[in-house]
Amino acid sequence: MPQRETIGIVANIAWAYNRWKGFDEEGSEKRRRYGFEYVRQTGVAHEWWNFYEDFDPKYYYGHVESRGKLSRFSNGDVVIFVSRNVEDGNFYFVGFYGNAEYSEGGFKTGKTLRDLLPEEFQTKLRELSETGELSGRHVESLKTALFENPEEVKRKFKAEKTLSAVFLPEAYVKFSPKEIGLKRFGQNKVVYVGKNETVKPECIQKLILKAKQQHEALLNDPEISDEKKQNAKRIIEKIEGVLKEYFGGVDMNNEILRQYFQSNGYYFPDYLVSQFYTALKTKGFVILSGLTGTGKTKIAQELAELLDGSKNNLLFLSVRPDWRDSKALLGYYNPLTGEYHKTSLLEFILRAKEDYEQNREKAMPYFIILDEMNLAHVEYYFADFLSVFESGRDNDGFTKESIKLHDNEEVEIFQGIPKELKLPPNLYIIGTVNMDETTYSFSPKVLDRAFVVEFHDVELEEYPPERINLSEEEVGKLRNAVLDDLRRDGRFLAVRKKGKDESEEGDIEKALNELKDANNGKYWEILKQLNKALEPYDMHFGYRVVDEIALFFQSAKESQDRGIVEFTDDDEIFDLALLMKVLPKFHGNRKKLEEPLKAVLELCRSENAEINIQELGRDKVIELLKNWETQKENFRFKHTARKVLRMLRQLYEIGFASFS
Repeated sequence: MPQRETIGIVANIAWAYNRWKGFDEEGSEKRRRYGFEYVRQTGVAHEWWNFYEDFDPKYYYGHVESRGKLSRFSNGDVVIFVSRNVEDGNFYFVGFYGNAEYSEGGFKTGKTLRDLLPEEFQTKLRELSETGELSGRHVESLKTALFENPEEVKRKFKAEKTLSAVFLPEAYVKFSPKEIGLKRFGQNKVVYVGKNETVKPECIQKLILKAKQQHEALLNDPEISDEKKQNAKRIIEKIEGVLKEYFGGVDMNNEILRQYFQSNGYYFPDYLVSQFYTALKTKGFVILSGLTGTGKTKIAQELAELLDGSKNNLLFLSVRPDWRDSKALLGYYNPLTGEYHKTSLLEFILRAKEDYEQNREKAMPYFIILDEMNLAHVEYYFADFLSVFESGRDNDGFTKESIKLHDNEEVEIFQGIPKELKLPPNLYIIGTVNMDETTYSFSPKVLDRAFVVEFHDVELEEYPPERINLSEEEVGKLRNAVLDDLRRDGRFLAVRKKGKDESEEGDIEKALNELKDANNGKYWEILKQLNKALEPYDMHFGYRVVDEIALFFQSAKESQDRGIVEFTDDDEIFDLALLMKVLPKFHGNRKKLEEPLKAVLELCRSENAEINIQELGRDKVIELLKNWETQKENFRFKHTARKVLRMLRQLYEIGFASFS
C-alpha cells in the first residue's frame, strides 16, 4: 500500500439509472426524489456524465460536489464514488477513478451543455426558466451555460479509463456510512481516505473486494448475458488494478486463516477452513465428521491456540463409551457427603461465564472439544445441552433456559456452584466423530441443532503443504481480526429473532431479509422449491433450518469482508449451508431416500447441464464421481451435489445411506 497519508477521496454523487453514462431521462423524471437541490429543480445532475464515453477516448471527466478546494488531493489518487439510491434510500458503492487528476479550474471536455442535453429537455428547461419555477441563481447559470452563449463544459476530475470503472447495477455494493467510519454523508460531502483520516484505506479495500466478489458472482449466473459477463470481466480486471495500485494487491489479508493453518504444517481444502470457521461463528455447536487423520481435532485446537497461546480458553475431553447421563460432564451432588463433585468441564464453563460477565466485549471465546463424541449416546449424556441450545438468548446473551445442577443452598454458598447454569454466549462446542462399528449414529434431534462439517477430501498432490511463514505482526493482526469477528461487539453467539421494538430489526430478521435479497431473490426461491420438493417424502425442513442457513450466509459475508476467510462466490456459501443443514437428516434405505436425494440433486444441477437426474443409476453415479473434476460443471451447487452422489452410490451398493 502506498505510504502517503492520503490516497484519495470518497465522493457522494447524485443517483443515476443509466450508470452515469450521460443524460438520465428516468432520473430527470424522478427529480423530486433527489436530495440535491439543483437536481430537484432542474431535473439534471452534473455527475450523470462521470462515466460518459464520448468526452475523450482515453479519459473520463467527472464532477464532484465539494466545499472549497480539495487541497490534499494529489494527482494519481483514487476517487471512490458512492451514491444514495433514491428508490430504497440505501447507499451504494458504484464505481471509482484510478490514477485521477484534479484541477480547481476544471478540465475542458470539448463539449457544451447544449451538446449534452436532448433538445426537448433544453426546451423544457427554457420554459421552467421563463415561468419562474427555477430559482434565480439556477436561471442565471443556465443562461450562461446553455441558452445565450454556451460555454465548454469543465470538470474538476479526469481519470484514465484503463484504471476506472462504473459497476454493473447487479453488483453495486450496498453499505452504510458506519462501515467506512462515518456517521452520515452530507449533501456536498467529500471525505478523504488515509491512514490518519476518518475513512481508513482498509475500509475502502473491503468495499472494493466486495465489488470484485459480486462481479465474479455474475460470471456464474446463468441468467446473465454473455455480453454482460464480458463487461463484468473487464470491470474485475480494473478492480484488481486498483487493488494492486492502492492496497497492495488482491489477496492482501485474504483467507489469512487458511494461511495460518498452512504455516503450522496443516493442509485443509480452501473451502473447508471457511466452512468450519463460519459454522462455528454462526452456531457455536459444530460436529466434525469424516475420515480419521484428516485434522478434525487439530483445526479446532489450532484455532483456540491462535486466540490464546496459553490454551486457557480450550478444554479437550475424550468421550467414554460408559457415559449414560450428564454426570460425567457436569458432575453431581452427593447427599452423603453434602458436596458437589465438580468436573473440569463445569469449572471451564464457570470460568467462561465469569469472563463474559466481567469483560463483555473484551471477553475471550472459550472452546470445548468433545473428541470421539459418538462413542457414547450423545442424546443421553449431552441432553441438557441440546435442550438449552434452542431456548434462545436473554438480553444479557445467556441461554434463556438453564441446566439444573442441584438445589442445595450450602453448595451454592460454600462451593460457589450455582443451582442452575445458563450457558454464556462466548462458549463454543466442537465434537469430532468417526463412524464405525464402535460408535453410535446421531439422531435427527442432534443433527438439527448443530452444523455438521465433513472432512472427506484428501489431496495427496497438495500434501505436505508448501510451508509459508507468517510474521508475528501478521499473526497478531489475524488474532485481533478473528477476536473482533467472533465477539460481535460483545454479543458473541447471541442472536435475537426480533428487535427490541418495532423500529429495530432482529438479528434473524435481518439475516432472512438479506438472504431474500441475495442474488435477486434466487436463493430464497431455491429454498422454497427444495422444501416443497422434499415435503411429499416427509424430508422437508423447519424454520430453524431456514434461520440458520440465513445466519450462516450473513456470517460468511461478514467474515469474508474482514479478510479472515474466502469463498469462491455467494453460490458456494449457499451451497455449503444447504450441505450442512439439509442433508444430515437423510438417513435410511433406498426406498426412503432415492427420490428425495434426486430431488435435491435436480435443484443443484446447472441450468444447461445435459444430465438426466431421474435416469441416474449406479454406473452413471460412479462415473460422475470418478470424473468429478470434469463433471462438476454440470452442477451449480457442487459441494451438495457431490455429497448427494456419494449417498446415492451408497444406496445402490448396500441399499442404505446416511450423511456420516
